[in-house]
Amino acid sequence: MLEANQKIIDNAFTKEERAKGFINMDGYFNRILTEPFIKEIKNYIDFFKIKTILEIGSRDGCQARELAKYFPHAQVYTFEPLPSNLSWVYKNTDDLDNVEVIPCAVSDINGTVNFYEVYNGNVGASSLLKVNDHPRSRQWLQRPIEVESIRMDTWLEKKSIDHIDILWADVQGAEKLVFESFGKYLNNIDCISTEIEVQRLYENAILKNDLDNILHQYECINYEIESSNTEADTIYINKGILS
Repeated sequence: MLEANQKIIDNAFTKEERAKGFINMDGYFNRILTEPFIKEIKNYIDFFKIKTILEIGSRDGCQARELAKYFPHAQVYTFEPLPSNLSWVYKNTDDLDNVEVIPCAVSDINGTVNFYEVYNGNVGASSLLKVNDHPRSRQWLQRPIEVESIRMDTWLEKKSIDHIDILWADVQGAEKLVFESFGKYLNNIDCISTEIEVQRLYENAILKNDLDNILHQYECINYEIESSNTEADTIYINKGILS
């Protein structure tokens, strides 16, 4: 399995794609952002059996495109609520048959919610939550906009999906709202990559201990604090596939 998984990693991108990367909001980005995660989980999951991938918080579609290139035999569903971002998501995924864009937020309710868009540069810091007075986040100027929201258990039932192979989530402090929206499906995910705060940047954001409690059926196999020292990238594996 490991050898076959490594071949998928090696062959997912052309030399040109690896050299140039993808076009995001800031121009060409010459790193494959999902690669550390993919390399980490190759020891736990058979890549050829991956069928369903969710990305929550797409921003510009680059990671959705990466995941779709790694796993062209899988279906990637990517969620992005900001109208200003969606043109980028479509631009980066329109040529891929295995990517479906869902233009809404994921939260603990079905319906319309306030989403706080950062309008002074760092649109990737937009969130379901308001920023607090942390020296980093208080620089992000937010304006509330109304967006459509869906609970993940509702969406999964509508799509008749009961198992998720990979979940990639970057939701800027709203992890509790997102993960609890999975309801009974929360334990039906094999691998999770998500960002978690080391220092609270948003009101009512959770920290890693809280996330561990929510994901108690998962083993955290990687915890890497980012250069800002305010957030960390985490990788969780379902304990059911570890046994």
